[in-house]
Amino acid sequence: MRTFLTNRNNSLQLNAAGDLETVTGPGAVAMVARHFMLARRGEMIHAADLGMPYELIAWGAQPNIAQFEAAGRATLARVPGVVEVLSFQGRLEGDGLFYEATLRTIYSEDLTIDGQL
Repeated sequence: MRTFLTNRNNSLQLNAAGDLETVTGPGAVAMVARHFMLARRGEMIHAADLGMPYELIAWGAQPNIAQFEAAGRATLARVPGVVEVLSFQGRLEGDGLFYEATLRTIYSEDLTIDGQL
């Protein structure tokens, strides 16, 4: 697998020559998994059924952590290169909704991703 490299702000990275940087292997799976978690359901015009259902679980008076964890597991299970979602933990800190997930990949390597929505 190969994909474009982005930073924690989801901005594309350039290499020393000024070209778009790419990442392969387990790093690519981690990058795509983070992108899947940031995508809102209905946002992708060619895959409107994919993405996180934020309006149902995260945007409201009190986010539902159990629903967030279930939706996160389902979303990450659809990432190309992910064999299994080993763990997923969501938490609310102030106004931020955070997650940490451990994924088993096709590269016989487990990786951990985290982020804030």
